[in-house]
Amino acid sequence: MTDTQTQEVSKIIGEKFEAKKGICNDFATSLLIYDWIQIGDGAIPQYLVPESIESEVFSNGNSLTMGEAEIDSNQTRATSGFTSEGTVVQFGSNKGVYTRGTYTLYGKTVGCYKFHSNDYTPDEASALNKDFDKAHSSWSRVYTCTKKYNCHSYTWINSSSSNMYWLGNPDVFAGSDEFTFIGKNIDKPSPSLSAGDKITVGASICVNDGFGNVTCSTHSANVISSTGSTQSKLGSCGVYIAPADDLVKFYAGYYYNIYR
Repeated sequence: MTDTQTQEVSKIIGEKFEAKKGICNDFATSLLIYDWIQIGDGAIPQYLVPESIESEVFSNGNSLTMGEAEIDSNQTRATSGFTSEGTVVQFGSNKGVYTRGTYTLYGKTVGCYKFHSNDYTPDEASALNKDFDKAHSSWSRVYTCTKKYNCHSYTWINSSSSNMYWLGNPDVFAGSDEFTFIGKNIDKPSPSLSAGDKITVGASICVNDGFGNVTCSTHSANVISSTGSTQSKLGSCGVYIAPADDLVKFYAGYYYNIYR
């Protein structure tokens, strides 16, 4: 099909699905075309899936790829920023959908995910904010909960609410020439914190970062005062201001590393 024909097919599928969805309890057959594509090609080009039915297509066990309309097979890796691998995945933990790839920064390249879809609805976000605020009343929320980015990405890539990346392993960026390792808070004597420092919480249990590497860093945070106040994203919950020592306890860690 030509690009024009492809776009028209995508539009028609989306419109027909929405119309049928409103008047029929069994609309699964409208998705059979995607099963056929999956069987024939092994994956479904994302540009063939209208956003309105993406969750239904994905929940059927189909695999999505960015397709030729989104990524060139000869694409060179970005010298800075995100480079897609062309695969869309869904996290089992928060059900968010992400594009798998790498992120290049500080002269280093690490595995990373870019948010794609299925964030919290406004009602879900409001309820989660309310519950978390109540459970941790001494902490101050700065930004709302979202699946778009996590603590490591917020600390090491982009400390703003416009962040779109989920970073599973901060160790490579932390160990780059851009930062100096100051020490651990459990060292004797204990090194002091300064505003602008970054910390990673270390735990006894290490995990796979999803890209074949292992990290013991369960959390990252920006230090905003010499008294130990930090600002960080708490998983899929919001961005909060909290004491560094509280974060060690919250993430069942043993210490935090300090980078400057």
